[in-house]
Amino acid sequence: MVSSTFPSEIKTPPSLIRDILVVFLYALAYFTAQEISFLFPDAERVLSAIWPAGGIGLAALLTNRRQLWPYLIAALFVTGNAANLLSGRPLFNSLGFMTANMLESAASAWFLIRFCGRDIRFDRVREIAGLVTAAIVINAGTSFIGAGTAAIAHIAPFWNFWKTWWVVNGLGILLITPLIVSWNRLPDFRNIHIGRIIEYTAFFILWSVISWFAFNTGNPLFAFTAQPYILVALLAWAGLRMHQRAATIALVIMAGFALAGNSLFSGFLWEGEDLENHMLSMQLFISFTVIMGLLLSASTSEKNRALRMAHEDRLRIQTIGDNVPDGVIFQAILELDGSIRFTYASEGIERLTGISAAELLRDPGSIYRLIHEDDFEREQETEARAARELVKFDITYRMRTKNRGLRWMRVLASPRKLATGEIVSDGILFDVTAEKELEQKLIKSQKLESLGLLAGGVAHDFNNLLTPILGYTEIIQEDMPEKDPHFSQLENIKRAAIRAQDMTKRLLAFSRNQPIEPRTINLCDVITKSESIVRQMIRENIHIRYSLPQKPCTVMADSVQMEQLLINLVINGQDAMPLGGTLTVEVMDVEPAGVFNSLEVDILHSPFIMLRVSDTGHGMDEDTLSHIFEPFYSTREPGKVASLGMSTVYGIVKQNNGTIVASSHPDEGSVFTIYFPSTESIKTQADNLNGNGSMPQTRAGKILVVEDNEIVRSLTVDMVRHLGFEVLEAANVWECAGIIKEHGGKIKMLLTDVIMPGMNGKQLYESLAAIKPDLRVLYMSGYTSDIIGRHGIITDGIILIQKPFSLTGLAEKIDAVLAGG
Repeated sequence: MVSSTFPSEIKTPPSLIRDILVVFLYALAYFTAQEISFLFPDAERVLSAIWPAGGIGLAALLTNRRQLWPYLIAALFVTGNAANLLSGRPLFNSLGFMTANMLESAASAWFLIRFCGRDIRFDRVREIAGLVTAAIVINAGTSFIGAGTAAIAHIAPFWNFWKTWWVVNGLGILLITPLIVSWNRLPDFRNIHIGRIIEYTAFFILWSVISWFAFNTGNPLFAFTAQPYILVALLAWAGLRMHQRAATIALVIMAGFALAGNSLFSGFLWEGEDLENHMLSMQLFISFTVIMGLLLSASTSEKNRALRMAHEDRLRIQTIGDNVPDGVIFQAILELDGSIRFTYASEGIERLTGISAAELLRDPGSIYRLIHEDDFEREQETEARAARELVKFDITYRMRTKNRGLRWMRVLASPRKLATGEIVSDGILFDVTAEKELEQKLIKSQKLESLGLLAGGVAHDFNNLLTPILGYTEIIQEDMPEKDPHFSQLENIKRAAIRAQDMTKRLLAFSRNQPIEPRTINLCDVITKSESIVRQMIRENIHIRYSLPQKPCTVMADSVQMEQLLINLVINGQDAMPLGGTLTVEVMDVEPAGVFNSLEVDILHSPFIMLRVSDTGHGMDEDTLSHIFEPFYSTREPGKVASLGMSTVYGIVKQNNGTIVASSHPDEGSVFTIYFPSTESIKTQADNLNGNGSMPQTRAGKILVVEDNEIVRSLTVDMVRHLGFEVLEAANVWECAGIIKEHGGKIKMLLTDVIMPGMNGKQLYESLAAIKPDLRVLYMSGYTSDIIGRHGIITDGIILIQKPFSLTGLAEKIDAVLAGG
């Protein structure tokens, strides 16, 4: 099947039809205006009092896009010549006159668009100024072409014709062009109320009556004779109260009555002795009246538009301000006498500060009275300096709001000086409490990080000092009978070294750099040993009650961390009882059945050891309870120190495979219950430290000790030799090469420091293991876990002993490595 499109089916684009219709209508209007003008007497010499075609030609170009101008100019040129030829005007004269008319319209339209922009409505003073310039200056230039044509054709003297052309064409531009352009966009009649209709009707009736009386003299029915200046006064009504459309219609009505009235033929109103001078006087009166009316109307339109835009901007700012979640947009004025008044504040001010916008506008000091007393002077100085130097100011201060307590506020404002000398500041006030809290948390985190780095460096040197003290003390005690009077003195040295070792561990645990050493410990023993420390840390108005079972409650945990856990819980309970109260510490065996059902935790072990710390303090609501384990969370007043206490508790519990449950109600105190899996698998750490464990009886073979610190190396060599091994020692990795060549096959284990010059311990072991694959290794270090981890030492399957270490601890580690790790 073959489809075809017939010419009748081709659809013309709607825009093309519109363009053709526009060109046709303007051409018809131009032709009609030409013919009407020729009806006036003496058309060849004086043309007429006004040339409407000049205004129509300019309006045709201003109301259409530039791409349509060639077609409009061509259509107007053809219809203008047609009208001239139909009126009997010679072709030469017609071509000359129409050339002048088209150049006048095109040049005026080009100038107006360049001077005022594309969207011209004659509702701006600038556009009226451009129109007057086109009517006077550009029209004066193109009038030379028309006057030259008239002079060549001997129609009239050059200057007489030039003056007449200039005036009548200029009046046509001033009167007709604004009329067409303003009515090119029809008003929305739906928004016109009955009151406006009555006002418009009254004005036009009065205007028409006054115009008729002003330009018609000697009426026998009325003794009253109106003067044209009355119209000038009445024109203010149209200019101030009505749209420029009404003003253009009124001006055309006035011009019609002036040209049709009999005052033109009398000298009562117009100067001069003949009709031509009377006509010129009338034309000048109409021109100046039209200019004044257009300027007044345009000025009123600009003012109304500015007021409307200002109102819209105010609504827009108000909408933005009312929707800023934690901010307020405001405007304040500093008076010449130094007083401040607010002219605007968005509704968010009440949500932010508890002060309503109406209250702030009525009493500007209401918001200043909320500023924290410690920040008030700084705020006043900053605000005064910004007003004095007219610079932007940015200040953050605390404010005691009426509805939300103490908050951090930030103000950003830009002052500017008015012509009256007053200072206006436009700005925004917003709540930055959350940002301040995050900033404080960041500062605290950075302090902790710095503390951790400092602790890592100090711990290494301190542990190297403790290692020979503790080690040599144990070696001497091994060869000394307990009844020796020096044995107890050595025991005191040993205990002091162990306490110093524990202090280092606590510091590293706080900085979260100490690797945990879970062992089977009796939780009751840890609590008992911490009792004296806890007692020293709490106030005298706090009573502590302990409830500990007689039998051991063993758990697999780090003893130092358990002590830290207890201390943090006790301090938290003390803070909850500022007026004093009772703290209860309980430990007991519990069975999972019926205990954990309501706690929604996974049960992986049985039985459990429960540690419970309760207080009789002010308690917590549900919201506070839900945040209690968050870092730096605190119910204290902003500005007070918030700690890592409860977040550290949570971390310790999770690190040691426990579960913590917090329960509390306002005014009923708080209870923190912790569950650890119970174990009785091996002897406690305390037994090991006291030397009650038996060491393996068979120890033989060679161990290579590599340590760059001479004192620590000497002690380690003595300790290993004391345990029954043969010892080879090296101060660095280079000395190892010769030892390996001589004794490589007989070395059973490498005992090496982790971080050394040239090559770290792991790299050393890997290079030696390539020669002796069955070589075992035990690492030792006084650095913290994060530093060791950065050297790639801490991995699964390795055994590490932390400095300082005891003889018993070293023996256990060596036995574990030689037994297969």
